[in-house]
Amino acid sequence: MAYVALNRRVSSSPCVADVNLEFPSPDERGIGHVQIPPHLTRDVFPRGAYTALATVLDPWLNEHGLSRLPRLFDLVDDMHANMLVHAAYSGRVDVVEVALSYAPVTPASMLQLIDVAAWNNQRLVLDYFVQHPHCEGWTCSAFALVAAAREGHLGIVRFLNEQFPAVPSSEDAMDMAAEFGHLDVVKYLHDHRSEGCTTRAMDNAAKNGHIDVLEFLHAHRNEGCTEQAMDWACEHGHLSVAEWLHAHRRDEGFTENAFDKAAGNNHITVVEYLHHKLDAPSTEKAMDLAAKNGHLSMVQWLHEHRGFVGCSENALGMAAQNGHLDIVKWVHANRSEGGSRFMFSDAAEGGHLDVMEWLVEHRPDDVHWAEAMVWASRYCRLDIIRWLVNQGQKVSSDAFVKACVGGHLAAAKLLHEQEQTICTSNALWMAVRSGNLDLVKWLTELGVTHVDLLDAAAGCGYLNIVQWLDSQGQCLASTEAMDKAAMNGHLDVVRWLHEHRTEGCTVAAMDGAAAKGHLSIVKWLHYNRTEGCTQCAMENAAAIGNFVMVEFLHLHRTDATAPRAMEFAAKHGHLQVLLYLNANRTDGCPTVAIDAAVRFGHLGVAKWLHATLGLPMSPVTLMCATENGELSCLQWIKHQLDQDFATSVPLFVGTRIGRLATVQYLLDAGCVSTERAMDVAAQGGHLALVIKLHDHGLRCSPSGFSHAAYFGHLHVVRWLHTHQTVECTSKTLEGPAKMGHISVVTYLHKHVCAADTSVVIQAASYGQLHVVKWLFSHASIRIESPDVIAWAQQHAEQATGQWILATTPPSVLASTPQFQAEEAPRSSQFL
Repeated sequence: MAYVALNRRVSSSPCVADVNLEFPSPDERGIGHVQIPPHLTRDVFPRGAYTALATVLDPWLNEHGLSRLPRLFDLVDDMHANMLVHAAYSGRVDVVEVALSYAPVTPASMLQLIDVAAWNNQRLVLDYFVQHPHCEGWTCSAFALVAAAREGHLGIVRFLNEQFPAVPSSEDAMDMAAEFGHLDVVKYLHDHRSEGCTTRAMDNAAKNGHIDVLEFLHAHRNEGCTEQAMDWACEHGHLSVAEWLHAHRRDEGFTENAFDKAAGNNHITVVEYLHHKLDAPSTEKAMDLAAKNGHLSMVQWLHEHRGFVGCSENALGMAAQNGHLDIVKWVHANRSEGGSRFMFSDAAEGGHLDVMEWLVEHRPDDVHWAEAMVWASRYCRLDIIRWLVNQGQKVSSDAFVKACVGGHLAAAKLLHEQEQTICTSNALWMAVRSGNLDLVKWLTELGVTHVDLLDAAAGCGYLNIVQWLDSQGQCLASTEAMDKAAMNGHLDVVRWLHEHRTEGCTVAAMDGAAAKGHLSIVKWLHYNRTEGCTQCAMENAAAIGNFVMVEFLHLHRTDATAPRAMEFAAKHGHLQVLLYLNANRTDGCPTVAIDAAVRFGHLGVAKWLHATLGLPMSPVTLMCATENGELSCLQWIKHQLDQDFATSVPLFVGTRIGRLATVQYLLDAGCVSTERAMDVAAQGGHLALVIKLHDHGLRCSPSGFSHAAYFGHLHVVRWLHTHQTVECTSKTLEGPAKMGHISVVTYLHKHVCAADTSVVIQAASYGQLHVVKWLFSHASIRIESPDVIAWAQQHAEQATGQWILATTPPSVLASTPQFQAEEAPRSSQFL
């Protein structure tokens, strides 16, 4: 990624009058420099960035035409590259011709232009490249076909395949064409390319409701799908797709996410289908999500038809945070799960004063005034801050700091009116990072100081604050200022620091800029500074797939050795970078590169490494595929190794990430199944996996059950208690109690085993006051318990200890040994 300070660089040039370069001011456009759009990769398709570039360059081109372009290229750093990618994206063949006549581009830059043109369906630009002598011997990148297929540009896909049949691509092409419903492209790739697809093709087609694509892939391909197909179809409300999958791909199954997410998104027809036709599993997340999103009718339906599942303590909090007072009232009146300790502050964060007022009246035990003040300040809820003050709540330095984090001068002043001693150096530092210069000036006028302000402002790219701090003559700076500014892409700040400060930078500047793709900064540092870089620059550029950056470092930086560059490129699925490094570098490719590709699901890269470089696969590779859960990778590697799963892959490895289809494949392949697999599934909250493993005869251990409770997986706890006999003691309740999972504590206490004082003490020790209150109200535990009182006396500085002592009758406290021991010395002084 490169930056060019268009208006600043041009407006300060003595030649402006000669070329009449009239660019919009930063104030008019809201930007101080133009950022070249991020490099296209399998995860980055930045339409917005290209549109932003066009809003700056098109007006100038429309006014001045082509004749002034060479002068513009002379005046502005990287404008040649900026204009070329813009022309390739927008189809301006005339601009491309002028730019290439002005100066040729490197091979990697040409590949980038072709990628962009293919992505945006600019056939005329591609035809120009074919015919023009500047482009003799050109080819396309491994990613061009993927970019065109993703957008459904069949003509471009056909052109690239016919023009460059030997250029490898990856399964991403068909996967993405299927995801976005481009059936004609899917058919063409199926007939004319050998890369194929993965299970992601059907999974994502189902997510987006493309039943025609599903039917074709089902009939003509054998990769299949996973449980995510049904889960995602239900989540997005595609009932016809869900019905088709159940009819034709029933073996892949689905998980509890199907029901939970459908309910959360208010897809009632899908929910009714799953409930009445499939008896689908669900969890408390269904009602939680419905409450969060304001779907009262869905909450009521779930209460009527799945009341036994219920909700968690988060339902009230999420509804409160989003201002759904009707749901807050209904859940309060009809459910017994209770509320989160963050409910009141969540409502403050969302700015919902009506919800807060209702909670004060109807759920006073869930009201935490200080936290509410903090979060109201963070989001500048001035009406709520005033209301809290009127209720008698004092402001705190934490609230003041949060106001400064958000850059809220009005909130900071309001808080300061109530308490003048809350200003801290940390508040000033946060104000600088927020970018609000007026707030920074106000705090400075109050006498607040901090030593690292200039570093912070530079790293965040706030040149106006950097300049103001420098003008005050009191702020120290370090090499971190330029290092962080470079890493975060702030070329204007880097230049200013270079010209006006003496701290300089370190190799971290170029390393960081390369890691984030800021090519113009890497080039500027190369030509204007002497610090250089380390091997991290090349390796991180390879990791983000920026092969133009990789090429620049290769050609210009002899210090950019990169023994792990190919490994990092493989890990992130960047085939084109691998092709470049393999053709131009001698660093080699470590054998672990294929493991890295497989671990992150990049099947096409793994195939290329194996076929082209001869990287071997091992049981470790198989283990990586199992850990990743990508079924297509697992199937391919097993076929290549022809290894017995029964001795090489423990089942628990596949259960960690909760992929049902992967676990089913491992079971079918004879993978070793032990109690640990069930424990791992329970600990992760994967209900569908727990049910699947139960059907295969696996039991959950007491440890697995306790871990499910500890992490708050009420649905798993409930299911295991209902379907298996798991040993449980009060120790099992201690985990969810100290983590604040009151719904799990409630269920275990009522249905499994009673809580005792050790559970109270665990909850109190971790500040879970709402759990402590519930236990005293509902469990057979007396607040006069000596163990509890002794703990509270030892921790009287904690809120939970204070509450216990305040609630305990004075006569009981007076009779405790510790109380008597503390009172004796006090009494003696009056004798």
